[in-house]
Amino acid sequence: ELGSQTLTVDILRRGSDPVIIELGLAYASWCVRNCPGHWALNGNPSSGKLEWVDGSMHPEDAIFEDFVATLGTPKERATAAGDDLRAAHA
Repeated sequence: ELGSQTLTVDILRRGSDPVIIELGLAYASWCVRNCPGHWALNGNPSSGKLEWVDGSMHPEDAIFEDFVATLGTPKERATAAGDDLRAAHA
């Protein structure tokens, strides 16, 4: 029994476009921390390979790593920002 659960939503916007959306809910994080390891994806979801990584991981670390991976490289971010700027002035 987990009792009552809490849900939080954080939304940042650039103009009317959502930039970052975070959903958080209370859960039993001990079950994730106590796992003997986790699967890591090397490559993209359609053709990448899964690799088993031994050792425990805190859930918040996994969430952060997944989030950072979605940001791309600094060059990709700069290109995207330039594209956004050009589109805004077109």
